Amino acid sequence: IHLLMQIKDHSLSMAIQRITTAFVVWYNRKYQRFGHVFEGRFFSEPIDTDEYFFKAFRYIHMNPVNGGICRRPEEFRYSNYNTYFNSKRFPENYLYFGLYTRDEFIKFHLEKNDDEFFDKRIASKDVSGYYLVYNGEFAYNKSTSSDAPWGAIKRLDRYEKGVLSTLYIVFTIKDNEKTDSDYLSTYYDSSLWHKEVQAIAAEGARNHGLLNISPSDFFETKLSIPSNIDEQRKIGAYFSNLDNLITLHQRKSDNLKEIKKFMLQNMFPNK
Repeated sequence: IHLLMQIKDHSLSMAIQRITTAFVVWYNRKYQRFGHVFEGRFFSEPIDTDEYFFKAFRYIHMNPVNGGICRRPEEFRYSNYNTYFNSKRFPENYLYFGLYTRDEFIKFHLEKNDDEFFDKRIASKDVSGYYLVYNGEFAYNKSTSSDAPWGAIKRLDRYEKGVLSTLYIVFTIKDNEKTDSDYLSTYYDSSLWHKEVQAIAAEGARNHGLLNISPSDFFETKLSIPSNIDEQRKIGAYFSNLDNLITLHQRKSDNLKEIKKFMLQNMFPNK
């Protein structure tokens, strides 16, 4: 989460505390879970020049695009890009930026930051005290919920790399000729590994919904893996194809729901 804030009457820490506390209460109630949502303290960086402000403003709006989440900044629903872009008070919102038309606003965001000062400074602070996770590596989130009573283990697939709190247990496959990554990803999507984790979690060893399991104990857990690598690959490919098929059907279902909604609205218009 990136926020560009101007603090006047309250301290930054108090402002962040109010925002995150309200969100955590809502999130835990909605998903019937308990414990931490954010792991670790926030990082802040003062904006001390107009040049840095422009770079931060553009960086935040373009971050979902650069991260592969969407193709254009206006497609990301959790950004205030459209608040500026579609404002009825146009061009008042753009006067400070020296942008007087929507075309200039778009062009401003498409320009690449000519130096990497902002990217490097943010990256260096974010990675400090965190794990740098690469595509294909696994991470064990020890935070429990109604859907994940013994936490969750997922593989990083969508991005080339990311950062995680050191509260996670991050690991990778030593020998890809002996263990298939798709099989292991499918295995951890099941509940077969829960019994082993349950055995090493001491009774009452929960701290605000976070299981007290050390990495050394976790790596001693036994997995049910076929000795034949070809068998692993076939199983992994089978369930991977099923996941893709489910995704396609979900998209088709969503499209049909939109068509039905459109037809009903036109067939029975509100008078």
